[in-house]
Amino acid sequence: MTAADAQADAPRATVITVSDRASMGLRDDETGPVIVEALREAGFDVAEPVVVPDGTLPVRDAVRAAHEAGSRVIITTGGTGIGPRDRTPEGVEPLLDLKLPRIIDAIAGHGGAPATALLTRGVAGVIGGDSAAYRTMMRPPSLVVTLPGSPGGVRDGLAVLLPIVHHAIGQLDGAGHASHGTEHPEDHAGHHAAPANAAPAPSGTAPASSAHGGPDGEPRA
Repeated sequence: MTAADAQADAPRATVITVSDRASMGLRDDETGPVIVEALREAGFDVAEPVVVPDGTLPVRDAVRAAHEAGSRVIITTGGTGIGPRDRTPEGVEPLLDLKLPRIIDAIAGHGGAPATALLTRGVAGVIGGDSAAYRTMMRPPSLVVTLPGSPGGVRDGLAVLLPIVHHAIGQLDGAGHASHGTEHPEDHAGHHAAPANAAPAPSGTAPASSAHGGPDGEPRA
């Protein structure tokens, strides 16, 4: 496979930098390029960051456009604080079909995050949680995560996200669930099959209760 083929097969990702000043060219984007580079190294097809001003609507429009363009991963940076213009969560949350709050919890608790992390209002989740409906529109589900605008916050976020992001995409695409209950057939066979030398139960006799509780083997409350 050529490098061009590998690039064509790579899942698409989008990075959105949310900053009034960066969108006006008054300061450099310090975090967007860092996320882009990390995603490229992880095997994603990522363009340069999309830079938008703070506010609910610019963020919502950018995230929606990235999803409609087929991005499997959408990461925003900036606008997650409590300032009057910090409205990234308000822009993203209404778009989410599934919410993944434990991702944000893990990021906030990573590596002894500073006390200022307590003022971060990040959100994470999935657009297109009903994958069957979205496939009819030719739009695969997107994992969306909002990161802070600080280099340290982005560093913590990437440390949590990069090890799980490909697995998350696989789950969204139904990996491991194509044939429910067949992931470990030997476990199911061993649990349900009777021993080879066991005598058949007399006709009309109810099955004995399991040692674990009820007749279905489930523990009792």
